[in-house]
Amino acid sequence: MIAYLTSVKHHRCLAPLLAAVVLAFHAGAAPAISKAKEKEKAKTAAQQTAAASAEAAAQYEKGRRYKTGDGVTKDAGEALKCFRRAADLGHAEAQFSLGVIYETGQGTGKDPVESAAWYRKAAEQGQPDAQFKFGLCLESGEGVGKDAGEAAKWYRKAADQGVAMAQHNLGSLYSAGDGVAKDEAEAVRWFRKAGELGFSRSQRNLGICYARGIGVAKDEVEAFAWLNLAVTRLEQEGASAEDVVDATRRARDELGEELTPEQVVQSHTRAKELRAKIDAKAK
Repeated sequence: MIAYLTSVKHHRCLAPLLAAVVLAFHAGAAPAISKAKEKEKAKTAAQQTAAASAEAAAQYEKGRRYKTGDGVTKDAGEALKCFRRAADLGHAEAQFSLGVIYETGQGTGKDPVESAAWYRKAAEQGQPDAQFKFGLCLESGEGVGKDAGEAAKWYRKAADQGVAMAQHNLGSLYSAGDGVAKDEAEAVRWFRKAGELGFSRSQRNLGICYARGIGVAKDEVEAFAWLNLAVTRLEQEGASAEDVVDATRRARDELGEELTPEQVVQSHTRAKELRAKIDAKAK
């Protein structure tokens, strides 16, 4: 009997200790279980994201094929549906494609507001052509409130990614002081970047800047070289604005009349150097 009472007393003394051990086990296990659940959730989310990304890519490719008639019958309406599915899943190229479709009315009616909205979505994901297009919407007020300052911001984003038209338009804003502080040297800098990528209108503007000493030291040899390049490029492009081609050709010819034979030779040599540089960048 005494032994039994001793035994009971002994177990009563151990009870608080055992409870503490159990509590400690549960306290330590809770974070481990929580972390395991978080890991599982993260894994599931990653799998869902990957699946959505794969589906978006597939829908975009399907839309591209319908748009171009690559392996399927060309169908602008089906292309629109596929691009829309991909765009809703966050596919930037599909969002840009929708912007183009709503701008041009391919497979649907023209809708400047819808076009600008999709350009913006793609632009916010860093798609450079969409950044340029959204800047264009902002500068012109097509489908969105006119805002030259915002246009300059989006042009710069696209320009920094090497979009020549964005570089040219940004240069034009600096030249005019539209939406940004007027800065002729900055305008020349952007015209040069676009000109070296082969953009004919920037080459023309750069030639005029050198001829008149606008934003850069006057240099008629350099001016003639850039104007020569611009005329050649515009003629190759079959520029729709014939007055631009004529005006550029006239500016070049008038400047050429003021140069000495030696300067003309120097200018042609310089034009060859510039053309080689442009061709190298195009590769």
